[in-house]
Amino acid sequence: MNKETYDVVIVGAGIVGAACADTFAERGLRVAVVDRDVVGSGATAAGMGHIVVMDDSDAQFELTNYSQRLWQQLRPELPDDVEYEQAGTIWVAADEEEMMEVLRKREYYQKRGVAVAVMDARQLKEAEPNLRERTTTRGQAQAGRFGGANI
Repeated sequence: MNKETYDVVIVGAGIVGAACADTFAERGLRVAVVDRDVVGSGATAAGMGHIVVMDDSDAQFELTNYSQRLWQQLRPELPDDVEYEQAGTIWVAADEEEMMEVLRKREYYQKRGVAVAVMDARQLKEAEPNLRERTTTRGQAQAGRFGGANI
């Protein structure tokens, strides 16, 4: 019986498991990745591979911004069939209070070098034509688009 030996066994073949396996392999370790289903079918598929910068805390912002930069650096090395699109995230403000949060986010992100665009209802409808008509036609419907990537 042939017994393979590994330095590291990764459980989960999603985006995190694959990234860990890649890092260990780059360091010369023998790596095995196991998953109960096909590669990328668990939490990675559920999240649609959305790599977004978030700001619930300064630490979260730094970590998610770093993660996005790593993906941008990795993109040229990925095969053509990897569906990488740098699309960003849209936060829709349905009222004045939510719009104040969009404006707060804009200031926070811009100070940290992340691209932000605040859109009026017309621009929002152009960017996302499949939103409910009611969402984009009310006078106060505005949004912020923040830098991001969909993988």
